[in-house]
Formats: sequence, C-alpha cells, structure tokens
Amino acid sequence: MKEQIFTLQPPFGKPVHLYKNVWEGGMLRETLSIVGGLQGDQLNGLYIASQLSRFLQAVEEGREDGYKISGKIQIFPLANMPALENGTRFWGLDNLDFDLAFPGSSVGDASERLCN
Repeated sequence: MKEQIFTLQPPFGKPVHLYKNVWEGGMLRETLSIVGGLQGDQLNGLYIASQLSRFLQAVEEGREDGYKISGKIQIFPLANMPALENGTRFWGLDNLDFDLAFPGSSVGDASERLCN
C-alpha cells in the first residue's frame, strides 16, 4: 500500500520524501489521484487523506461489506512536509505555494520538481 516515490535533497536541511498509498482492483482503466498536505497551515486535506486511506485499506482487506475497489486509487497524503513542519503555507526555500505550483516542472527548482 505505502510507496515512496520521490526523494529530493534541498540545498540545506534533511531530504524530503514523497509517499503515496495505492489500491488497485478490477479493471485498471481509470486512476483517481488525491493529493493532500499542499499547504502546511491547512491540515484538513491531511486528515481526510488519512481517513480515506484507512477506509480503503479496510475495503481491500474485506472488512467493509458492500464495497469494492474498481480501478486504481492513489492518495498522496502529504505533499509539502517542510511547510507542515514550519506551520506555513509556503515551501521554505522559495516561498512557493504548492497549491499554485502544479503541474510543476521536472527541471525547475526543488519545489517545482516535487510538484511534478
């Protein structure tokens, strides 16, 4: 279920890791992606991602009668750990708001690469 998909070493500080939780069921024609924790001062998305992950895990294990997973669901519970640690909306290195940075850039600054 939990999978580390990206690691970034900023110019200073500890490495930043991006994780996702994945569930697959039935035909994999469709993928639903949910991203939380874009801004460190808003915890609602992180909370909802956590609750949804718990529910989907219960469905996968057969503990939720009447529900089944169809397609692929991936949840990125926390995209901006440095902002959460600092209790701010912005990435500390460049004051970028992740909510406005998507889809990012594979050759951009650290925060743009993480959004990509």
